[in-house]
Amino acid sequence: DPPIPLTAVSANGHWKAQALPANSNRAASSQAILYKHEATGDAAQWIAPLTNPIMPQEIRVSNSGHVVTLDNWGEPGSGKEVVAIYGPDGLLRRQYALADLFTAQEIKSRVDRPLFDRPWREEAIDFFSADAATWTIRTAWGKVLRFHLETGSFTATAGDLYVLRRTPSGSALYRAPAAGGAAGLVPCLGIDLPVDALFCVRSSSKEAGGLGRLVVDGRGLTHVKTLAIESTQEREDVFRTTGAGSATIRLTNPRSGFDATIPVRIH
Repeated sequence: DPPIPLTAVSANGHWKAQALPANSNRAASSQAILYKHEATGDAAQWIAPLTNPIMPQEIRVSNSGHVVTLDNWGEPGSGKEVVAIYGPDGLLRRQYALADLFTAQEIKSRVDRPLFDRPWREEAIDFFSADAATWTIRTAWGKVLRFHLETGSFTATAGDLYVLRRTPSGSALYRAPAAGGAAGLVPCLGIDLPVDALFCVRSSSKEAGGLGRLVVDGRGLTHVKTLAIESTQEREDVFRTTGAGSATIRLTNPRSGFDATIPVRIH
């Protein structure tokens, strides 16, 4: 399909970013326009060229006016603009190729597909922090990349993984040292994390009698999605901490009698 203009609006409604394909407005390369919402309407703050040859696949804008572009149109995972970050002044902070973000083994085992397709953002979750200082993306395999918007630099972690297991007396919660594996599990009584963290709770849908019901109660915690892993008969529930407070996660299934409650503290 031919590229079409893309538009994104910040969560606070103060900013709107638009990406235009090459050859729009007689421009030789893709362009972006950042608008600020004012009482009289949207006022353009800047128009600047993007590094994408045609245009990006997706665009984001933060509450501070930072713009993030993702991938090249029709070619996910290709080129040097897999992630590009622009400041509120329209200047490029940093841009990254896939090899800058992931190891060669990760790309080979997790990303590469036939016919050179590299859908690295498939099933991914991304968001800006509450203070608009960072943009975070979690891949489907649990790797978390956190970009600092003003500098464009990033940090990579395996992500926080907790494993919930059924026991003769009920259930037990464990913390894994790295996402994606259950070796070296450490028993814990609950989850204690800062604001703007992503974490995953893995449980056995077989032991629980199916996926069952999940209820989140309290403040500062959002359930993002549930992933069913058919090969291992497990489920993974991804959560995001959105504000300081306390909450509980409850997984129940009346058919099997499974009932587990996890306390969560957010600071």
